[in-house]
Amino acid sequence: MWPRGGAGLPAGACIWSPAWRDTIPAESRLGAWRGPIMVDTLDQGPRDAQASDRGAYGCARPAPSLAVDRLNGYVHVAYALTGPEGPGVFYAHQMDPRAGFEPPVAVLYGERLGEARVASHGELVAVAYEDPNSRGRVMTSVAISRTAGHLFEERLAASGGTTARDPYVAVRGKAVVVGWSDFGTATAEPVFTIRRAILR
Repeated sequence: MWPRGGAGLPAGACIWSPAWRDTIPAESRLGAWRGPIMVDTLDQGPRDAQASDRGAYGCARPAPSLAVDRLNGYVHVAYALTGPEGPGVFYAHQMDPRAGFEPPVAVLYGERLGEARVASHGELVAVAYEDPNSRGRVMTSVAISRTAGHLFEERLAASGGTTARDPYVAVRGKAVVVGWSDFGTATAEPVFTIRRAILR
């Protein structure tokens, strides 16, 4: 998955474009490369020298996260960008390998961009992200979907009162594990911290 510019986009804007090979099971060989397939074209990109102060980064934003569900084959993507409504964490998925990605869903809007990660197990999808609305210290939060990413029913804070960066998420059955690099102080070495929850 890579960012790329394009004609008709605002100056500095990017499109997230994945490409991959199709596997042909009957012949046990790789198919031709497909792509790029557009995931999101709404990035506003930077427009001036103060763009990063506003949270508009263009291609210089955190990398997207991609997960392929081993049960149903859905491709899930979580990412941060500055859309027409402002900065936020977004999610999109592809259910049919012969079709494009469904329209993106805003997981959460906020004041700045941060890292986002996605994981899935069948109908359960979790997006862990650096909360764009946390004041002062960065918090890691998680959004939960029980409908294969069509709707995110819950948004929960995962980390506590320390600076929590570089989120991680894993899903298996009804268990969701969220992790992050915990910076107790500005000069301390980060400690990787995890929390596990069983969803009903």
